[in-house]
Amino acid sequence: MKQFLFLRRGLAVLLASAVLITGAVLTSAEPELPPSDQENSEFLSSNDQPSSEVDNSSSDITTDVPPESGTVQSGEDSSMEDPASSDSSDAESTDSIVTSEDSSALTSSVSSASPPSSRTSSRAPSTRPQQPTPTISPEWNDDLDRIYNNACDWLRQRQDGELFFIAMGGAGRSIDSRQYGAFLSTVSDNTYTELYPLALAAINATFCGVQATNVNGTDLITQLVSFPDIESCDAKALAYALLALDSNPYDVPQDAKNSRKDFITALLNQQNEDGRFETQTSDSISTTAICLSALSTYVNDSKVRTAVNNGVSYLQAEFKSTKFKSESSIVLSRVIAGLTCLNININDSRFANGSQNLCDLLQNHLSSDGGFKKMSNDAASDYLSTESAIIALTAIKYFTSPYVIRQSLPESVSSTSRFNGIKESGWYWWLLCSAGVVIAGGLAVGIPIYLKKKKKSSETE
Repeated sequence: MKQFLFLRRGLAVLLASAVLITGAVLTSAEPELPPSDQENSEFLSSNDQPSSEVDNSSSDITTDVPPESGTVQSGEDSSMEDPASSDSSDAESTDSIVTSEDSSALTSSVSSASPPSSRTSSRAPSTRPQQPTPTISPEWNDDLDRIYNNACDWLRQRQDGELFFIAMGGAGRSIDSRQYGAFLSTVSDNTYTELYPLALAAINATFCGVQATNVNGTDLITQLVSFPDIESCDAKALAYALLALDSNPYDVPQDAKNSRKDFITALLNQQNEDGRFETQTSDSISTTAICLSALSTYVNDSKVRTAVNNGVSYLQAEFKSTKFKSESSIVLSRVIAGLTCLNININDSRFANGSQNLCDLLQNHLSSDGGFKKMSNDAASDYLSTESAIIALTAIKYFTSPYVIRQSLPESVSSTSRFNGIKESGWYWWLLCSAGVVIAGGLAVGIPIYLKKKKKSSETE
């Protein structure tokens, strides 16, 4: 009898353990979005080849010097089709832009790193240089780090918004595997008839750690470069299309309907004489900032450089007039990101109001719950405002473009493969652990019944 009781208790413990393990596994089965700023992360420099073996350990970068920017002497402009077309052995790594205000120079890093030699010949080499090895900007401090972490925590709990994966991926934060799977499933099942949502899907997929050329078998990059009549698309859509192409070194087929040059030309044609870009649905300051982010890679072309100078001058004139006091946090965030893409520091005197810089203005929209409000007098935090603020803070932290992943994705990475700590999907763990619970429960109930019947049978005999 004592053995029977001991067996029942042991099986009960086994059942309880199975339930606890199930909960623990389900909790931990969350993919981490690359590239991470966590412990022991390894980032590829501009001369590194992407590798299919990615270090999954995570960590914070401790270097406190931002990527250097410099000026180059004037020379011939290369074509928009390939701003890094000159040989890497003698090409300059940076370019200079000059604004009209006091002839002050602003510098923009344009690397001439050659694309990996493994690219197929049917595609034109990617012109987007690798990101420099990220370092922590001197402007970054403990207060900003706390705000950054709280904003990520707020957004992670809600898991929504059109820039969600760009924000969380850029910050190197984990997400729920079900959210990840649902997004990729939605992307692959969708038929895109507008350029803007297609471009957003491509860049979000990239920040999920998935090649946008293979999202559950769907090639979003081919859809982008095959999109009809891009000349009729608005400036914001064209800018995000460029950002998507450059978020990872995506190659464009040589026979593609739309090359990078076509997107750039269509975007430049929409700039007004005063330097602004605008759409019917977005603020002109916000749209101009996004366009500057998209064009920042191509400033070694004279037309692009002129357009960027004019765009910066427009933003400067608007700031001088209004100090951006009545602008939303979304506008402020996009301006911070756009200027950072051009290596303009948040403490630049052209965008400072006394002792307050753009980041200080953004913090006026911070909510007590950790998120960001659209307007400073709003009652609650807002999804898009918080996503945009996280992207802007990522730009400040690393003083580099927040729209470019800091480690290139291997070509073999698709939504069906694992990358940088992305663990098995949730349904797999549900199935495995549920089977374990059923087996343990069956043993806990079945064995005692069997022993009891066996005992009765022996007594009868």
